[in-house]
Amino acid sequence: MEGTNVIFEVTKVGFAVNNKWNVFVDNKVIGKIDFKKNLTQKLSKGRHTVQYKVGVQKTKVLEIDVGDSEIIVECVWDGTVRNFHVVGGENNSTINNISTISENKPNNEDYMYCSKCGTKISKESTFCNKCGNKTEHTSTQTINENQNTSNTTQTETNNTNSNTEIIFKILRAVIPIIIIIVGFWHIYGGNGVDGEYWFSDGSGYVRINKDTNRIYFYDEYNSAKGTTSVKFTDNKTFVYSDGLLEYTGTINGKKLTVKCENDKMGSFEATKK
Repeated sequence: MEGTNVIFEVTKVGFAVNNKWNVFVDNKVIGKIDFKKNLTQKLSKGRHTVQYKVGVQKTKVLEIDVGDSEIIVECVWDGTVRNFHVVGGENNSTINNISTISENKPNNEDYMYCSKCGTKISKESTFCNKCGNKTEHTSTQTINENQNTSNTTQTETNNTNSNTEIIFKILRAVIPIIIIIVGFWHIYGGNGVDGEYWFSDGSGYVRINKDTNRIYFYDEYNSAKGTTSVKFTDNKTFVYSDGLLEYTGTINGKKLTVKCENDKMGSFEATKK
């Protein structure tokens, strides 16, 4: 197949995720990757859409323009969200407020430091080219200004310490009472829906919180894999979307069933512990 090599990989930021990641190009699965193994695919020139999927969760759509140069499409994982960026190639563009990495080398007058690893990078970069962290534009001049203002703010901080201590004392007295009330509500009241529903193979679980109308996804090591908002159509049924497909969840006793008519792989069952 004629075309240009496109390399798909996951950049490890934070903690490790043991699951394989399905790679979708133009809504078709082309293979799997993880933190130890990437995937190379020849794509024809032009615009293509890219998505990653872990379990039942998909990332937002990234659009890339494939030209004559080899490019790398990275998916950065920080423990709760996944963000794309593109490295290399020509005329690459992204959508959904996802920025590309600048490959221009920084000079002595136009650079900043990564807030996560401290690497010296171009002032125009939106991602650190060493650790993948989304950058905060902190130049040498800004660092000096922050140092000059630190002495002034220290005085103001000392004046508020006494008020802060009073607030902490009040919180220490009130928080235990709140915890007791919430515990009684969950034990003797509650909505009968909230809780942890584990997959049959033990690979992880989902947690439902009806009060906040959200569903959370975790792996077997209690590491967060993602979350999304849900809409309850009645006391035991809810719906949600991953941006492309619609899912319907039904709770019957301790059994949770989630179905997607257009994506059988996305359907699953789980049992409340």
